[in-house]
Formats: sequence, C-alpha cells, structure tokens
Amino acid sequence: MLASEYSHFPLAEKIKKYWWSLFIIPFCTLIVYIPKLFEKIINALPWALEVIVKFSSFWILSYLVLTIYIVIKEAILITMPFFRRRFTSKMCLLLSLAFLYALYSPQDPAQVYLFYRNDYMWMLGLWYLQKGFNLPFYTFVVISSIITASFGLWAMLKYAQIGWDDRHEEISLDRAAKGAQTGINMFSHGIKNELLANRILYTKLEALIKEDKDKETLLNSLTQLEQKNDALLSRIERLYLSSKHTQVVLSPNSLQSVVKIACDKFYAKYPNGEIENLVDDDLIVLCDKEHLSEALYNVIANGYECSHSPVKLFVNTERLWTNIVVKDNGPGIPKKMQKKIYTPFVSSKNSALNWGMGLYYSRDVVKSHLGYLRFETSNKGTEFYFMLPRYKEGRNATNKSIDC
Repeated sequence: MLASEYSHFPLAEKIKKYWWSLFIIPFCTLIVYIPKLFEKIINALPWALEVIVKFSSFWILSYLVLTIYIVIKEAILITMPFFRRRFTSKMCLLLSLAFLYALYSPQDPAQVYLFYRNDYMWMLGLWYLQKGFNLPFYTFVVISSIITASFGLWAMLKYAQIGWDDRHEEISLDRAAKGAQTGINMFSHGIKNELLANRILYTKLEALIKEDKDKETLLNSLTQLEQKNDALLSRIERLYLSSKHTQVVLSPNSLQSVVKIACDKFYAKYPNGEIENLVDDDLIVLCDKEHLSEALYNVIANGYECSHSPVKLFVNTERLWTNIVVKDNGPGIPKKMQKKIYTPFVSSKNSALNWGMGLYYSRDVVKSHLGYLRFETSNKGTEFYFMLPRYKEGRNATNKSIDC
C-alpha cells in the first residue's frame, strides 16, 4: 500500500482503488492462526501444517516482490530529475524494509505453537534455529542487516533533508521579500511621483517648442524623453505589482492561450527573438491567466537573454503535475547564484536594465497556483519547470508544434 501510494502508473492506481483487497489474504491467515482454531486444524489434518506455513511464506514474499516491482517501475517511468530525486529516497527506504522483512519473515506463528516439534523444525528450516551453527552464514546475515538498516536510515535522512532544504528556502525567501517590500513601496511611490512630474514638464515644453524655429529637433528630443519616461513608469509599475502580488483567481484555461500571451510579450520586447513552441493547443490548466503568462514571459525572456538563441517551450504531464518546461541553450546558472536566483533584487545581468525581481515574481505566482518553480542547469543550458497541479479535465500533452 505504501509503495502504491507513492506511485502513479496504472497498476499502482488500481491497487489504490481496490486497497481493501490487499487485506483479504492476511486477514484469512490471521484467522487460521487463532490458537484454538490452529490447534484443531493441525490435530484433524496433520498435513495442513506444512500447507499453512508454506502458503504464509509464499504470500508474504509475493507481496514483497510486488512492492519491489511497483517502486522500480515507478522509478523507471519518472523522467524529471526533481521527481526522481524525491522518489529515490523513498524508494530506497521501502527496498531496505522489504529486504529486512524478507530476511526475517520465516518467523511464523507456528514457531510459537510448535516450537519443539521436529517435523515443524525440519519443514520450515529456519536458518536461525538450525542445529548446525554456520558462522559464515550468520556473519553474512548480520552484515546484511547492518548494511540494509544503515541504507534505510540514510534514505530516510536524505528525504528529511530535502524537505528541510525546501522549507529553509521558503523561510529565507519570505524574510527577504518582507524586508524588500517596504523599500519597494517607498521607492516606487517616490520615483513614480517624480516621473509624473516629468510628464507635466514635457507637456509645458511641448507648448513652448511650437514657437521655436528648430521645432523638429526639439520635438524629436521631447518624443524620446516621453518614451523613456513612459518606459520607466511601466517598469516601476511592474516592480510595484510584483511586490504587492498577494492574490490570484484560478479558473480553467487553455494552456496555449496562456503561452500565447507570454509569447506576444516576448516578441514585443525582442522582435527578432525565437521561441520553439511545442505546447499542446487544448491542454487545460487551472490558473490565473494574467499572472501565469507574466511569470512565464519573465522566464522565457531570461532564457533568451542568457543564450540569444531559440528558447524551447514544451509540456509534459508527469505523476500529478502538468509541467511547463522552458529550456535555453545558455552557459547555465553559476553554482554560487543557484541558491540566490529567486531572491529579490539579485541579478547576474545589467542592473541598470533589470531589477532582479522577475524570478522572484514568477516563483511567487507559481507558488500561489499550489505549484513549484524548479530548475535544472548545466553548461549546456537550463530548464525551468512550472509545476502546476494537473487539472482533472486536462489531457496528456502531445508535442505538437504551434506558431506563436
């Protein structure tokens, strides 16, 4: 049951659906081993002793084999490194428990009832009750037990560490965000007032320019000033909204419509940029279209700025998640930056053009969708994963090329 709970392929799903069936054989076995009933059966049918004991061993080992099959099958089916790391630690713990149980499972209730009966001792052949003391075998059992138990303990601690690291990251980012939010609000309010004052100023200048002889040059300069002022206002507004982002409204949306908005924003900024879009056109996700498209745009733009080559965009549905993957061909994220990329005002790019709030905002949006924003990086490029809970009406994505 534990193995199937952590797995999501069809057989595991069936076991979860009909979980009660797993209890039928163990329950019947426990009934047979009720002392008075067991004694009556053995006295009436001496041959039943061997059948009962061997059948008990058979179904126990069968359950263990099924457990091992489920966890290994699930591990093979997992493709995303994020899921594989988390599942591997749980899988190792289950396998160590299965091995230990298989090693000592020959202990049977009949051992208590018929401890001194030679026919029972001979039939079951318990290695720890044999007359001939085999030192190498006992040494093997002890060493195997220690190694397996240590392996299981390591797997349990590894899984706990993963949870601790995630929680520690959440706390650190929340603290950084709270500290930055006050400064952002004050900065945004102050500079926004200054920029609005600039608007009044160039409106007055425009009126004065109309009386000047060199109107064309002055008007061009005024137009440039106006454009730069509006661009700064837009960036300040985005910075302010990213710090104030506290609520999303989730509704079923076509994922392609979300991607379309993000791509349009990208091409507006980078007309010569290129996105290889492989997102299915009728996959449904539960999301806030405005916020999710903005978060997706931030990551796509980051990928393009790092590589100045086509950014690949595709989707896979793995386990209980719909994963939007943004893949670039850049040099990868430096190791010293990997734990800082979501921190507000931290950026490896030109600080005059970037606030360092894009990834913080994107992560916050995905988190508000009850999902995760993760990445895998190497010197051959970086993949960002928008992991969103799979919507019940969404279907498996098929890699189908669609032009944005």
